[in-house]
Amino acid sequence: MSFPTTLFNYSSFRCLYIGSWGLPDIASIPLPAPAFPNLLELVLGYVVMVEGDLPLLLATSPALETLAVFDILNTVQARLSSGSLRSMFVSSSYS
Repeated sequence: MSFPTTLFNYSSFRCLYIGSWGLPDIASIPLPAPAFPNLLELVLGYVVMVEGDLPLLLATSPALETLAVFDILNTVQARLSSGSLRSMFVSSSYS
């Protein structure tokens, strides 16, 4: 199922839980900068994403403090950098 890109227009989110979605190629979406200025918590579970999606989500969420990523349905490598991130949880039940 495709992720509704209109959710990137809601800058007031403080918590965002995304599960069981195929994320769009976020780099191809004209995002406001920052897309989620008030987002404190982001949880991604059972999603499909492309290389670069995770760093871009962090870059467009300058207040993000908590990131949880579990059971990404494809292989993704990411180098993450954030001045606000305080905790991160990564888990996979796939081998």
